[in-house]
Amino acid sequence: MDETILELELAYEDGHCSTGAFQVPLSIGRDPACGLRLRSWRVAKQHARILSMGGILFLEDLGSLIGSYVNGCRVTQ
Repeated sequence: MDETILELELAYEDGHCSTGAFQVPLSIGRDPACGLRLRSWRVAKQHARILSMGGILFLEDLGSLIGSYVNGCRVTQ
């Protein structure tokens, strides 16, 4: 089975940045079970996930109230 590793640079509201490598599929949210846990009131417990289909990465919003954005555009999938 192929393993997709995604390297991300995370920029936080307080100005600090960090990098990390994450296995795809990647769940994103406040929940401790998420692969990428973001502790912000703007982030839902299960906010979004990143999937790989045919070597292409997709971001899927999981119905969060505030939504998910890519390059300033709100996305659902």
